[in-house]
Amino acid sequence: MLVRDELEDSREPYRSRDLRLITRIGLKDSSFDQEIFLRLLEAYRREPLISRLPEGDHGHLAMFAASDLEALVTCNLKDLANQLILEAVRKVNHAQGIAKEIRTGPPEAFLPPGR
Repeated sequence: MLVRDELEDSREPYRSRDLRLITRIGLKDSSFDQEIFLRLLEAYRREPLISRLPEGDHGHLAMFAASDLEALVTCNLKDLANQLILEAVRKVNHAQGIAKEIRTGPPEAFLPPGR
């Protein structure tokens, strides 16, 4: 899982905290359409607002849009939960024939009730 791999490479105390959070959330591995993923990556690179994001963020956005995932869990509230950026992503996605709604938030927002 891309997220788990990235967290494994992060610094403490964030690594332990975030790995516990994704375990509590129950994040699952997901398959995604490679062709759509690559098409979106290219489209994101051409969109001025999205292109300013780190390349890894393009990958997360494209993987989410090309998968069956229901939400994008992120600690990057400055960029990946920024409404202006998300609106640009929606426009690119719609132009590529993807009408999937983008739900984003920090890990804590997706914890099951009572956990």
